[in-house]
Amino acid sequence: MAFFSIIIPCHNSKRTIERLLDSLTKQGIEKKDLEVILCDDVSDDDWQEFIAKYQKKLDIIYHEVKGYKHHCPGNTRLAGLGLATGEWVCFADHDDMLERHALKKVKKYITKTGEKNCLCTNMRSWNEEKNIYTPFIHKQAWLHGKFYNREFLKKNRIMFKAELTTHEDIFFNSCVLSALYSMGIMDFTYYDIFTYRWIEEPTSITRGYKGERGYLHENFDDYIACASEPFWEGACLKSDVHINQIMMTLLHAYFYYEAVSYLYGKTDYRDNFTSIRRFFKKMQSELHMSTDDVINFVYKDPVKYFLVREECRISEGFFIEKTSFKDFVHYIAQMPTP
Repeated sequence: MAFFSIIIPCHNSKRTIERLLDSLTKQGIEKKDLEVILCDDVSDDDWQEFIAKYQKKLDIIYHEVKGYKHHCPGNTRLAGLGLATGEWVCFADHDDMLERHALKKVKKYITKTGEKNCLCTNMRSWNEEKNIYTPFIHKQAWLHGKFYNREFLKKNRIMFKAELTTHEDIFFNSCVLSALYSMGIMDFTYYDIFTYRWIEEPTSITRGYKGERGYLHENFDDYIACASEPFWEGACLKSDVHINQIMMTLLHAYFYYEAVSYLYGKTDYRDNFTSIRRFFKKMQSELHMSTDDVINFVYKDPVKYFLVREECRISEGFFIEKTSFKDFVHYIAQMPTP
C-alpha cells in the first residue's frame, strides 16, 4: 500500500500539469510510496502517450470522470477519493506544484509523531510573471498543503458533495474540523514547513476576475453554506467550538463584503448583502442569539478578529472597512427577513 495518494483534478491540463508531475518526481520517496491519481473531467486531451513518459518514475492511475450533471473539481476529487488506496490522501491542482522533498519530510514527521488524523503545512504563492513569492499563506481553509489519513476520512464519512460546483474544498475542511471537534481536538496538527506552491495563473477559475467580480463574489451563497453547514448541528447543541465557526463564517463574510465595497467603490453589493442577511437571520432563529450576543462574541477576541481580516486581505487584496462590524450587524438586524 502506498503511503500517499495524491488526487489531481484535470481538464484540458496537459499544458500546465507537467510542472506538477515533474515536482512529484523530486519528492525523495520511493515510487511505491506515492500513488498519483489523475481524475480527468472529460478533457479533449489524449492522455495515454503523455502519461507513458512518467510511468517509470511515478505510479499513475488515470480515471475519466463521467456521469455527473455538473463538471467541477468536487466531482473529480470525490472520484479520486474512491480510487485512493494510500494511507494518507492529499490534493493538488494541475497548475501548481509541490516543494522539493515535501512528501519525504511529511512522511518522516507522521512516522515520528504517530499522527492519525490530519496534518496542516504551509503553502506559498508564486507569481510567474514577476518570478517572486507573494504573501505567505498560513493555515488557510483550502486543501493545499494538507494531508488526511484515509481511515480517518472513512470513519467520519467525510467526502465531497457531488452537487457542489464551488467551494467544495471549504466544505470538505469544515467537515474535517467538525469531526475533530467531536473528538475533542481543536485543530489540524500543524507542521511548520512549506510543502505546496500555489502558482498565480490569470486564467485560473478561482484566481481570476470576471469584470468587477471575483470568484468568491460570484458564488457568495455557496461560500457561506459550505463554510457553515457542517457546524450547525454542533452549534445548535451549544458546542462553543461549533458556534465559534458559525461566528467566524459571519466575520469572514463581513470582511469579504467590505473588500468588495472598498476595491470596486460599491456601497451595496446587493446579492452578497442579501446572503449575509439571510445567514444572520438563521443564526438568530436557530442559535437564539441576540444582536449584542453576536457582536460581543466576535469582539471578545481581538487577535482572532485581526487574523481573519488579514486572511481576507491576502485573499482579496488590501482594503479598509467603511463600516464597523458592530454597525454592520446592527444594520442587517433591523432589515426584514429576505
